[in-house]
Amino acid sequence: MALRVKKTSAEISQANCLATDGLLPGLVVYLPPVPTQTPVPCGAPRTWVIYIVQHGDTLYHLGQVYGIPYTDIQRANCLTSPNIHIGQPLYVPPWATRTPSPTDTPVLPTDTPVPPTDTLVPPTDTPVPPTDTPVPPTDTPVPPTATP
Repeated sequence: MALRVKKTSAEISQANCLATDGLLPGLVVYLPPVPTQTPVPCGAPRTWVIYIVQHGDTLYHLGQVYGIPYTDIQRANCLTSPNIHIGQPLYVPPWATRTPSPTDTPVLPTDTPVPPTDTLVPPTDTPVPPTDTPVPPTDTPVPPTATP
């Protein structure tokens, strides 16, 4: 009987609190349930939309684009592996946190110095002559002009 239910005789004895492995005719025994593998439910939420896989797309990349773990996209599309191919329709959220682009490359800092855009003139100790020289006042009276 143990082979038929895929249990060892020790498991059946333990489940029924039996002191020995021997069974008597007519004895009612409890058989422990056979563990079943509970499938992880898959399928996209109703609000998700179809996206057609482009060259360079990966589930990881799409997860970044849509701001969710790539495993959510994998589960929503009932995929058993993260492998996808060009032209494959996939369910994705109806919003993207950024525009998908298979050629996205991170911007890396460079060691090339960038010259400043505003040029500052350093101060000097050399005096600068004034551009407007004042005209000294004169005490000479100006004669009145005659009007004809």
